[in-house]
Amino acid sequence: MKTPKEKAKEILNNMAFVCRDNGNYPEVAKLCALICVDEILNYIHNFTEFTEQEDYNYFMEVKQEIEKL
Repeated sequence: MKTPKEKAKEILNNMAFVCRDNGNYPEVAKLCALICVDEILNYIHNFTEFTEQEDYNYFMEVKQEIEKL
Protein backbone atom coordinates (compact mmCIF):
# COMPACT_ATOMS: atom_id res chain seq x y z
CA MET A 1 0.00 0.00 0.00
CA LYS A 2 1.21 3.47 -0.84
CA THR A 3 1.82 6.02 1.88
CA PRO A 4 -0.79 8.77 2.20
CA LYS A 5 1.72 11.21 0.70
CA GLU A 6 2.38 8.95 -2.31
CA LYS A 7 -1.36 8.40 -2.83
CA ALA A 8 -2.01 12.15 -2.58
CA LYS A 9 0.56 12.83 -5.30
CA GLU A 10 -0.87 10.05 -7.48
CA ILE A 11 -4.42 11.41 -7.23
CA LEU A 12 -3.26 14.97 -7.86
CA ASN A 13 -1.16 13.91 -10.87
CA ASN A 14 -4.12 12.02 -12.33
CA MET A 15 -6.36 15.04 -11.90
CA ALA A 16 -3.70 17.36 -13.37
CA PHE A 17 -3.56 15.21 -16.49
CA VAL A 18 -7.33 15.43 -16.93
CA CYS A 19 -7.43 19.17 -16.18
CA ARG A 20 -4.38 20.17 -18.24
CA ASP A 21 -6.42 22.15 -20.77
CA ASN A 22 -7.51 24.59 -18.07
CA GLY A 23 -5.24 27.63 -17.71
CA ASN A 24 -4.99 27.20 -13.94
CA TYR A 25 -4.79 23.42 -13.98
CA PRO A 26 -2.66 22.88 -10.84
CA GLU A 27 -5.33 24.49 -8.64
CA VAL A 28 -8.19 22.87 -10.54
CA ALA A 29 -6.47 19.48 -10.24
CA LYS A 30 -6.04 20.01 -6.50
CA LEU A 31 -9.74 20.84 -6.08
CA CYS A 32 -10.72 17.80 -8.15
CA ALA A 33 -8.43 15.55 -6.10
CA LEU A 34 -9.96 16.87 -2.86
CA ILE A 35 -13.45 16.21 -4.22
CA CYS A 36 -12.38 12.67 -5.08
CA VAL A 37 -11.03 12.01 -1.59
CA ASP A 38 -14.11 13.56 0.02
CA GLU A 39 -16.28 11.14 -1.97
CA ILE A 40 -14.20 8.21 -0.74
CA LEU A 41 -14.43 9.46 2.86
CA ASN A 42 -18.20 9.88 2.57
CA TYR A 43 -18.56 6.38 1.18
CA ILE A 44 -16.47 4.85 3.95
CA HIS A 45 -18.35 6.83 6.60
CA ASN A 46 -21.86 6.18 5.28
CA PHE A 47 -21.75 2.73 3.73
CA THR A 48 -19.22 0.63 5.59
CA GLU A 49 -18.87 -0.78 9.06
CA PHE A 50 -16.68 1.01 11.54
CA THR A 51 -14.22 -1.83 11.05
CA GLU A 52 -13.15 0.27 8.06
CA GLN A 53 -11.75 2.97 10.40
CA GLU A 54 -8.24 2.24 9.14
CA ASP A 55 -9.32 3.07 5.57
CA TYR A 56 -11.04 6.25 6.74
CA ASN A 57 -7.92 7.34 8.63
CA TYR A 58 -5.75 6.57 5.60
CA PHE A 59 -7.82 8.76 3.28
CA MET A 60 -7.99 11.55 5.86
CA GLU A 61 -4.18 11.55 5.75
CA VAL A 62 -4.27 11.52 1.93
CA LYS A 63 -6.55 14.57 2.02
CA GLN A 64 -4.15 16.37 4.36
CA GLU A 65 -1.25 15.59 2.03
CA ILE A 66 -3.16 16.93 -0.99
CA GLU A 67 -3.87 20.13 0.91
CA LYS A 68 -0.11 20.52 1.48
CA LEU A 69 0.73 20.16 -2.23
